[in-house]
Amino acid sequence: MDWISHYQLFLFDLDGLLVNTEETHYRAYARMCRDRGFTLPWDFPAYFRIAQSHSDAIR
Repeated sequence: MDWISHYQLFLFDLDGLLVNTEETHYRAYARMCRDRGFTLPWDFPAYFRIAQSHSDAIR
């Protein structure tokens, strides 16, 4: 892990405050499901509403 020594700061944006990653996450989830033979049952707007409503809502 020598590459770590080249950086002075690591920034983690886990809640999408700095970079809007919701659609990227949705596409990744949809692809993961598709690759395993499943269909994600929501389009992005529906996923976004569910994901923003409560952290346990998508389970």
